[in-house]
Amino acid sequence: MSGKEIFLAINKSDNDAAISKSAIFAKLGFEKVFHVSCVHNAGISELAASVTSDFPEWKEDSLPPLKIAVVGRP
Repeated sequence: MSGKEIFLAINKSDNDAAISKSAIFAKLGFEKVFHVSCVHNAGISELAASVTSDFPEWKEDSLPPLKIAVVGRP
């Protein structure tokens, strides 16, 4: 693998039924799985906090640009 940290965000998880249906993603073996609903702003802050938890303190012009990929499909 690439050695990069991967966070799985499962969108449209805005109710218990949707969350229970997303249990199929557990078979993929991701360590960090987040149930989010972009429309209802649910789970977004937890995802962002986890993604940025080990970022160094930012000081203007002190660090190279950060590269982040958000991959998904509509």
